[in-house]
Order: sequence, then structure tokens, then C-alpha cells
Amino acid sequence: MIDILGFQEGSLPVKYLGVPLISSRLTIADCKPLINKLDTRIAGWSHLNLTFAGRAQLIKSVLSTLHSYWASVFILPKGIINVIEAKMRKFLWQGSTGRGYAKVAWDQLCRPKEEGGLGFHNILVINKALMLKHLWKIVQNDRHSIWVDWILLHRLRNNSLWTFNGSTGSWGWKKMIKLSPVLQRGLIYQSFLSRALQHGHWNWPSHNDPDISEIVSQLPLVHQNSPDTIIWKHASGQFSVKSATELIQPPNDRVGGMDSYKVRFHWPLSGWQHCIKWASKRWRSEHLINAASRALLAALVYYIWIERNNRKFTATSSAAESVARRVVEEVRLRILSDDFIPSLQTRTLYRIWKIAWPLGL
Repeated sequence: MIDILGFQEGSLPVKYLGVPLISSRLTIADCKPLINKLDTRIAGWSHLNLTFAGRAQLIKSVLSTLHSYWASVFILPKGIINVIEAKMRKFLWQGSTGRGYAKVAWDQLCRPKEEGGLGFHNILVINKALMLKHLWKIVQNDRHSIWVDWILLHRLRNNSLWTFNGSTGSWGWKKMIKLSPVLQRGLIYQSFLSRALQHGHWNWPSHNDPDISEIVSQLPLVHQNSPDTIIWKHASGQFSVKSATELIQPPNDRVGGMDSYKVRFHWPLSGWQHCIKWASKRWRSEHLINAASRALLAALVYYIWIERNNRKFTATSSAAESVARRVVEEVRLRILSDDFIPSLQTRTLYRIWKIAWPLGL
């Protein structure tokens, strides 16, 4: 046959749609193309002297998307996930894949911003959510999927997904079946029609209210043999990867101040981004009072960050008045460290910050 058709004899594994065509567990060697692509991207950025914020944005928009397709096809072993996350972690903190120390745990950085993280994708959680999407298609009996037809015929063989023990099949299939209890937590079962219908009539609990009897008599009958439907526990009733990730990793407590609340002012309370945007326009000039205001904003951000870290990681806290005093003292020291020329502006600045005017000036 090979001689007739002119094909070349190959050997497994081969690539199909950019990923290895295998039924066994992925190995580091199988994922070498993915790892190399990650290294190439990071190496191309290492010489750019990027800021921390710039590296974080590249991780979210570029590096986190490289493994998305693989995670939708395979169950990624934890060893491979650790390699990928280690490279992204080193790039975030060191700007390369060299050795170094992380200042914050990677799991914490993968939390949403409103929970104190940076919003990075947790590969393990995303991988499980994408596998739940395949199980959802099985539950929905998606006849548009050849894979679902094959699973129903050769794996489940008319058995329920919830009762299938998963003792047979490939390593990936066995791992996927273990996620079925997670999927079940996100499902809502509609009531059985057989409980409401009996012998072609509505089977309602007994009552003596003639008005209710009249309403029941006007209700149209539905087909008693109609199959029950399963919907996703979401407002739309449809499965989504985002809602699946929230099912796998429930939200934590939100960081105070992340939300904008309406109060009885002429404006709503704003977050840090709005404050910085406003200040960058308001305090742009080199006026002495504007310079002090910029120093005030910097001190506020720094000391609030320090206080938040103390409460989060050392279980210690300071009173708001104490933090405010440190901020004010920091700005005063900043003003005193500058060699201002005596002027009306300087006197106004000293008066605002309650700094004693030097004698003899």
C-alpha cells in the first residue's frame, strides 16, 4: 500500500493540529515545542528592560495564551504545569528565566485583582475548566461532536456519566472522569414531568380552593414522555469556562476599597487608578504645592501598601491615624529636604503643611 500510494511510513507520536497525537500521558519531551515557544518569547523580551507592570501585562496577554490550546486538548500533568509557571514566575520577578526569588506566591498572583492578585491564569484551574467543557458536551449529548458520539458508543456504552467507574480507557480519559463530581455541582436538574402528570392529567396536591382548581383546569398539558433537561447553574443556563473556573476555585474575600460606592458627595468614591489619573492631570505643573501633592500621593500609596501587607502576611495592623501621621511626616521631610528659594509660594507651602518657617528668612 505504501509503495502504491507513495506514502512514507512514520512512527508515533506525530503532530495533529499542532499537538502530539498520543493517547498516553504527556511527558516533558512531548511538551518540548510548547516550552521552547515560551523560552523564545521570554528571550526576546529579556533585553528590553521592561518594568514590572510591562512584564505582568505580557504574561497575561501573551504567555498565558500559549498553553491554552494544549490545555483544551490534554490534561496537563502537574510537572509540566510547574515548569511553565516557574518560567513565567521568573520572568515576572527577574525579567528572564534565570534564578531568583519570588516576592509573592504564584497562586496568590493568579487571584483576581479585586481579591489582591494580578489576574493571571491558574493553569491547573483553567485546564480543569476546559476538561469540564468536554464533559458538559457529553451530558448535553452533543451530536455535532464526533468525539462525543465515540465516547457514548465505545466508553460509556449507554451508561450514565455519573455511574461510570472510569476503570477503562486512556490516562487522560480516566483523569477527566474524576472531574464529573465537580461538573455535577454546577448542574441544575429540571423537575420530572412524571411527578406532575398521571394518566394524562395534572397530578397536583389536594386542595379545597376553587380558584386554584380553576387555574389548574386551564393549564395546558405537556408531553409526558419529554426528556428532562439539564442546565448549567448560571443566569444564562449555558456552560462557560469562566463560570467553571469559579466553580473549581470559589472567589475569596474582596480587597476593601476595590469597589466604587456611591455616597452623598458630588462624586463617587474612586479607586487608585482614577485617583492617579486625576492627579496626573491636576498636579502636572512644577508649582511647589503641586510637587508636594505628588509626594503626598506617592507616600499614601506606599504606606497603605505597607499596611496592607502587614495585615495580610504578618497579622499586624496600625490605626488609620498612625498611618496618616507617617504619611504627613514623610511629606514634611520631603519638603524640608528640597532647597527652596524663599518666596510667597514657599511660605504658603510651609503653612499648608504646618512647618515652622526658618528664622532669618
